[in-house]
Amino acid sequence: KDEKYGFDIFDSINTTGEPLTAVQTFKPKVISFEKQEKGFKGSPSDLSFNQIENYLESFESLPNKQRASQDLIVSFALYKTGEKVSLKLEAQRHYLRTKFDSLNHGTNRNDILIQKREFVKNLSELAIFNSTIWNKENLLAALPNYEKRDRLLACIHFLIDLKMTLCIPVVCRLYEIAQKSESKVYFRQALLAFTAFVVLRRGATGRTEGIDSDIRSLMEIGADKKDPNPLSIGIDCKHENLAINELKQLFKVYLSKKGVTNKSSWLDKVINRPLYQEAKPLSKFILLSAFHNSRINQNNLKLEKARSSSETDYMNINAWKSPNFKTIEHIAPQTSTDLWDKEIYSQPYWVHCLGNLTLLPQLENNAVGSNKWKFKKLLYEAFSKATDEGVGQVIEKAKKSGIIFSKKTKDILFNDPRQLPYLEPIINMQEWDVNVIQERSKNIASLAWDEISPWLFWCSNNI
Repeated sequence: KDEKYGFDIFDSINTTGEPLTAVQTFKPKVISFEKQEKGFKGSPSDLSFNQIENYLESFESLPNKQRASQDLIVSFALYKTGEKVSLKLEAQRHYLRTKFDSLNHGTNRNDILIQKREFVKNLSELAIFNSTIWNKENLLAALPNYEKRDRLLACIHFLIDLKMTLCIPVVCRLYEIAQKSESKVYFRQALLAFTAFVVLRRGATGRTEGIDSDIRSLMEIGADKKDPNPLSIGIDCKHENLAINELKQLFKVYLSKKGVTNKSSWLDKVINRPLYQEAKPLSKFILLSAFHNSRINQNNLKLEKARSSSETDYMNINAWKSPNFKTIEHIAPQTSTDLWDKEIYSQPYWVHCLGNLTLLPQLENNAVGSNKWKFKKLLYEAFSKATDEGVGQVIEKAKKSGIIFSKKTKDILFNDPRQLPYLEPIINMQEWDVNVIQERSKNIASLAWDEISPWLFWCSNNI
């Protein structure tokens, strides 16, 4: 009498020896519907299912394929109706079945046909999006002919690395709006605005701390329950496509709920957060955005935004994937030793906050290790030099102060010639203590805000 038990029995005896996914049990329902028209073969629903199945078949192992199917339905529910659906097969089958059946209440047969086919098409849109855009292996081929494409791809790669899967239905929805309106400008501005929202929101709280609920809420109701304007498509595909200014306002509403309304409110929350422990990709993104087009101010020895240069162009996919920025280095080591100021370790957040972090290639990070400040400072200075002559001068300077670099370290300095100009402010510090860390945190967070916040807070076609 209950379809749930029918599936439970069938799963235990079906000849494949594996539980059927929600997608597999949904297909017969769609076939049955299309047969009432001109047949399933060659129908729009058939084409949509081909795209869905091609995506799922790209996962070679059975567990990965089943998990991909489950994740697809979780994203689809949010994308389509703004609803939360669990990973349980029973819940996913129920969602697809009941939502598809609910479309029988249209005004006429043609409306029902359009809406049911659109339902299946929306599922295929997510599958295609996951395969072509939300996929690190295929990402470099995505978004052809987009302005500022390298920056957009860096943002997508960052969001993937952040492992916030709830971002998938949001970004896919923004892409779908842009596709239908044939506006690459819309998707560029929308993606940058959403990335800024995620960075500023996670920077303020460190861990997710309710951001999943916020994303679900903006997909389900928008900014206000009393006057809903959700970002999801809607069961009947009639939810309004938000204009870019409306979209930015929606993100700002949820950002303000965490007390972030301007630069100073964000700085107050982020400068002492142990972001390295809370979200390494977030730490990396903030550091790169701060270092991007920044040069040292010789008067105050801090970084400041300067004219754009290929030498300091870090907000792009190549920089995000570059081995130059492979690791996040703790200037004062993560574990306290007698070689470092004990006060740095008196609070759990100082050693992991932005002011004590920088980016280094793997070999350079290995060479720096957990040595004392005097040793690290000289190596940072060598890494910042533009010529072998400059590196040699640092080696001689170290020798005069009683520090002898090993042959392996010298090989790295000369055979891995990557200049890292953003290290210059660090090498100008005589000592490394809490005051220096706090000031550097403010400097980095301020520069990151200046780089990222216009994506969300400004209204300009140049963004």
